[in-house]
Amino acid sequence: MFQAGGADTHTVVAGSGGPTVVVVPGTNFTAAACLPLATALAARYRTVLVDVPGQPGLSSGERGLAEGRLDWYGAWLSDVITACASGPVIVLGHSFGAAIALSSASPRIDGQILVSPGGLTGLRLTPGVLLPPPGSRFPGHGTAPGCSAPCTAPAAPLGPRWWTG
Repeated sequence: MFQAGGADTHTVVAGSGGPTVVVVPGTNFTAAACLPLATALAARYRTVLVDVPGQPGLSSGERGLAEGRLDWYGAWLSDVITACASGPVIVLGHSFGAAIALSSASPRIDGQILVSPGGLTGLRLTPGVLLPPPGSRFPGHGTAPGCSAPCTAPAAPLGPRWWTG
């Protein structure tokens, strides 16, 4: 455990060889959940798994550190890389971890692998995404709580069709 970006940061390090691969898990994912991947990577590379602050795992659980800003996470990852590697690194980011990888300006990053990248743009949902097509029943429900009529979508669609019943 060490301090990076002002946050307690937990890492798991395995393997040897170069370059170092730094694995940054996504939202609600932990270093422990990446152990099968780390085992495979550690056979050829020095592998560093990090627990992202504000997410499950052994790093700081405080979510307010970043105040929702990717630049904080990018600076945090740069600090992690400085603390864990003396040479070039490859950053493997999954989901939100991919957005963190892209936000780091560390000069030691020699390459990035982005797996199911998330958090790269703001989430935009229209009400139509949340509703089934007109006349369709909501999945798994016959009636709404406190309502005797069947739960059906409004007469006119509000956005793109995404659900079929």
